[in-house]
Amino acid sequence: KEKKEKKEKKEKKDKDDKEGKSSSSSKRLIQLETQSAIRYQVERAPEHLRRPVGESDERVPFKPDDWQRKLLDVADSGNSALIVAPTASGKTFIAYYVMEMCLRANNTDVVVYVAPTGALVNQVHHEIQARFTKTYQGDMHLTGVFNTSYREDHVKCQILVTRPECLEIMLLDPANVEWAKNIRHIIFDEVHSVAMQGGEVWERMLLYVSAPILALSATLGDMDKFRGWLEVVEKKRGRDLFFINYQERHNDLCPYIWSDRETFEEQLTGMHPCWAIFTKLTPDTRFEFPSDFKLLPEHCVHLHDAIAKQDQSEMVKGLAPEAYFQRIPDPTFNISMRDARRWEMEIKKCFCALSYEVQKKVLEDVISDSNAACSHIEQRLDSMSERNYLNTNMLPMLRTLDKANMLPCIVFHMTRDGCVQFALGICNQLRKAEEIEQEKDGHASKIEKQQKKLDLLQRQLEKMGWSKDQAGKDGEEPSDEQKELLQDIMMAQAKLDKLTSVDPRFALIPPGQGQLHPSEIEEMVSTGGRKKFFTPTNPLHQALLRGVAAHHGGLPTNYLRAVERLFRMKRLSVVISTETLAMGINMPTKTSVFAGDSNFLNAMNYRQMAGRAGRRGFDLRGQIVFMGIRRDKIKRLQNSELPTLSGNLLLTSTVGVRLLIKHSSIRTQHESDVMAQAKKYEDFIDRIEDQVKTLLEAYREDKSITPEEARSVELSRLDHKERASHILSGKDKGGVRRGALDHINSRDLAYSLIEMSEKPKNERYDVLTSIVDDRNTKMKAVRDAVVDELTFATAALKKLGEIAAQSEAETPAIQAERERAAKLREEDATACERLVNTPLFQPGGGPLMSA
Repeated sequence: KEKKEKKEKKEKKDKDDKEGKSSSSSKRLIQLETQSAIRYQVERAPEHLRRPVGESDERVPFKPDDWQRKLLDVADSGNSALIVAPTASGKTFIAYYVMEMCLRANNTDVVVYVAPTGALVNQVHHEIQARFTKTYQGDMHLTGVFNTSYREDHVKCQILVTRPECLEIMLLDPANVEWAKNIRHIIFDEVHSVAMQGGEVWERMLLYVSAPILALSATLGDMDKFRGWLEVVEKKRGRDLFFINYQERHNDLCPYIWSDRETFEEQLTGMHPCWAIFTKLTPDTRFEFPSDFKLLPEHCVHLHDAIAKQDQSEMVKGLAPEAYFQRIPDPTFNISMRDARRWEMEIKKCFCALSYEVQKKVLEDVISDSNAACSHIEQRLDSMSERNYLNTNMLPMLRTLDKANMLPCIVFHMTRDGCVQFALGICNQLRKAEEIEQEKDGHASKIEKQQKKLDLLQRQLEKMGWSKDQAGKDGEEPSDEQKELLQDIMMAQAKLDKLTSVDPRFALIPPGQGQLHPSEIEEMVSTGGRKKFFTPTNPLHQALLRGVAAHHGGLPTNYLRAVERLFRMKRLSVVISTETLAMGINMPTKTSVFAGDSNFLNAMNYRQMAGRAGRRGFDLRGQIVFMGIRRDKIKRLQNSELPTLSGNLLLTSTVGVRLLIKHSSIRTQHESDVMAQAKKYEDFIDRIEDQVKTLLEAYREDKSITPEEARSVELSRLDHKERASHILSGKDKGGVRRGALDHINSRDLAYSLIEMSEKPKNERYDVLTSIVDDRNTKMKAVRDAVVDELTFATAALKKLGEIAAQSEAETPAIQAERERAAKLREEDATACERLVNTPLFQPGGGPLMSA
């Protein structure tokens, strides 16, 4: 009877669903019939407009666009390039192309990848390891990393991933002169960091390096002036700089404003870009759109419709989508994004040609929805604090995005404690709702009942005499009846795990994904160590099970790596982050949410954060959502230009000394051998000096002798050979019969004893014996040690003479080595000259240098 009732309910539900789908389908068909196919494309489905498709190129496994092929040609020619292109446009591919080219060429060439943050360094390092494989003979590695916190194989690798300050340490280290010669390309990712804090290191490296550079950026201000400066630098290196400026995103970004109003349509309000520029409209000056101002196709439709209400001229009618796109072949479903861009430019020209009064009426028409949403938000912010507003509405906002199919998302909030608080707050609200629902549903009794069933099955298995441990030892196989019972136990355990796990209805699960379990998290982020990552008592770890995470620089490194990996694997729906995920790191998302205002939310950070949205290959469009931010700040972010570049103080005393030390350390191999042997000889002298000092102090104390400083200076002025003669004769230079040993300092005596090597061996022994009391066993041991050290020092001095004589020989090998060292000195001097004479800003704070 129960099965029959369930079957009837299922049939009724299927019938209702079928009728609902049929009615909704007919409704959509009616909507299509009331508008043209052209208008439907640009107004209702603009994300499906045809994208440009490149041509095949054997150098890469995809079809590159024209600008990407030009970039490949630049890399192949060995020249440098400055690439300015939006996030997710495909500019980073060139970095991996030059890496592969280097790996295929030989085992010695090096490619250096410079990133602005430690998080990006770690991610790029792991990505390179996953992308490439190569086998080496000897102590050589594919990749190396040099971060501010650790280093690994940084001078024994072909691909080095590092930060600019770490690269500076390596390039100014005299020991790495030969390593630096093998650098074939240097990739400066996020090169606009030259205008940020610490930009002086970026500027020094751009000037000092000698290898071709590939400078990448999505948000470079003053790009023409920066390009001019970089061209000057490259000309001094004897190369050309190619400038590639590509401003079209593969996926457009659509802005929204979220407000806590009642209906779904009111909560998520599409923001027309013209709303942000309304204040720039004045009756005195002709209005012009900013150069980087962009209207999406649906915005163009709304703007044109508003213009058409005020102006019925033929020009306006000709810009209607139904009329404008008739000029392209088969426009029914063939409109491309480039066609829409050209239409956008015509709409802008039409608007700028209108009178001030008409322009004002048009904008008032298209911005009314955004004004209403912001008015509601400001009323709420006036009645409560921003933190309370965000705490209360974070989960409803995410539910709205989920309903609108706009997850996964990164919620950007600029305070660390706020990120953690919001993440835990979302989970607490979900857990409380889950507990209320489970209480209504009698969930606890279901768990208890299932646990009793599992215990009963396990007892039955024990009565049958089956034990997994015993079976493993004896190799005994279970009987058919035992196998059936084991299968029932597994099914009962799986059902119990499902009952005790997080209810998917009260979690934010990415589309197409199942519920995340602790075992899956452990398997995905395990590092192979004994210590497990997932900790059930950690609330942030528990939040991962509900698809929510926090991310900022103060959280544990293992947790941050887990969050980044889970998000890239599409197992998390929401990450609440500070600016740590804004700069370059590969964390693409469908939506970027800006929650709350902050002084750190400026034009640069806004563009970097917004650029995370719109995953190429996953999404057709990215979304930007503003939450809990007043209208003035939103307008400033939308209208603000990128910060201009400013010069940096490049040369400090520390940098100057390091440059001098490096330059003076460039030598031939024979010169290095002479220096190394001289160092060994001086080490022997140092040890002898310490021991002789002990003997002289004991001798003078025993004889109550006070050395005269004037006599010590006189003896120091003599050469080592003449001083040795005075010691052996027992007279000083003045002829007074007082031994030279009474006044000589310990180092002069050490050198003099070395000079006595040409004399019979017992003479050195006699000199030392003359200042040692035969009754003092300790001093006699020191004397014997000095004699042994003198033997070693004499041999070291003899070898030093032999090496020095070899280095002065005029053989072809030595001459070639001298030429090599001279070339390295010249290159280093040229690099220092660029560093001193070609700063980004002229001395005295002058304007940017031009080409």
